[in-house]
Amino acid sequence: EPDKRMNVREAAEFLNCAVATIYGLVHRRLIPHEKKGKRLFFLKSELNDWLRKGKRLTIDEIRATL
Repeated sequence: EPDKRMNVREAAEFLNCAVATIYGLVHRRLIPHEKKGKRLFFLKSELNDWLRKGKRLTIDEIRATL
């Protein structure tokens, strides 16, 4: 279910972090989210993309781009 909409608790569980961490990332606008009224929602596909963008390249991957 790549486009599954998750609440804060579900997003924290998916990312294996604390709910407070999620709120901090939202406050600093570092994590993709939607806000409807006072409720926050996260799309699983957007969180996966966000995680991939933070991936660091291995030495072999860096050498392959040279």
